[in-house]
Amino acid sequence: MDEQFDAICLDLRQDKYTEMAARLDQVDVSTEVASAFDRERYHYYRGFAELTVEQRPDEAIFHFNLVLRRSFHMAWDLYAIIANVGMASAYLMRQDRDQARYYLGEATSYLTNFEWHDESSFQRLVWAHYQIALMYLKLEQPQQAITNVEAALRVVKHRASLYLIDVLYEVKGLGEQALLARTAAKRSLMIAKTLALVTHNQALQERLNVTTDDLPVWSDQVNGFS
Repeated sequence: MDEQFDAICLDLRQDKYTEMAARLDQVDVSTEVASAFDRERYHYYRGFAELTVEQRPDEAIFHFNLVLRRSFHMAWDLYAIIANVGMASAYLMRQDRDQARYYLGEATSYLTNFEWHDESSFQRLVWAHYQIALMYLKLEQPQQAITNVEAALRVVKHRASLYLIDVLYEVKGLGEQALLARTAAKRSLMIAKTLALVTHNQALQERLNVTTDDLPVWSDQVNGFS
């Protein structure tokens, strides 16, 4: 099960949602998902599958609620923490901005004190901050988006990693652009463009293949399941 869930997790972080859902469909819930931890992981990924592939926010909320209910007393549990990110995304899909903000606040507060100890938890932490930042952009709260990006960048630089660093600078620049901080935005987006060459991120290169003085509106630029 660890190998299966590791593959599913990788699909999610690489935005390969159809592949993620297909792997989940191969899991026999009645026989393979036996332990409490495996059930938690299953509902966590099933929630994101409902959100991204099926586009059914109510079903996603059902699965994320199961994760949060099982993990209520375990603030250290990153699956439970990021389930709050999923809940926020589901409510945003339902156009319920107040609930989306509530769950984003819950996720952010937990992530502030979360201590990562291995590569997997490090990547989940950074990915969560990135997704939260994207949602705050869609909620037209660019300063909150930048705050989450900067939190992620501190961890990435401490780890001396390139994980998501290119798109983090992209979101930082888009947030600064929304705040009309044009000089800072140009700098961040140029850094993102340079890093995209280093990371071979073709999609980001195409998004930023315009002059920084003539960038499209940020809402048309960001990706992510939200």
